[in-house]
Amino acid sequence: MPGDLPELFHPNYMQFLSDSIIKSTIAVGGSTLALFTSHELLRKSSKLVRPVLESNGISCLVQGVDGTPAQLIKKFINNYGSIINEYLVVGHTDTKGTKKYNYELSIQRAN
Repeated sequence: MPGDLPELFHPNYMQFLSDSIIKSTIAVGGSTLALFTSHELLRKSSKLVRPVLESNGISCLVQGVDGTPAQLIKKFINNYGSIINEYLVVGHTDTKGTKKYNYELSIQRAN
């Protein structure tokens, strides 16, 4: 996670996050796993990230969009396992708390 990423409630947070994922994934040639604590952030980010990465020849698998976690793993193993430049997005969702609570929880988990 970049050190200059703004706080979750900053108006440009999603763009900064997505740009960071794009830049780092392209820099390493794919082979990236992005984990999210919010399914909402996962979906929003994937809408910004996917077109850019796919235009650079990097495939995306997104939980809840391309299948369940089990389906994504199976799809990845069966279809992409031998390809190096893949981008796999698997998210974890905390849906029982408020956005603020889930954000604070994710910060605690990251530290």
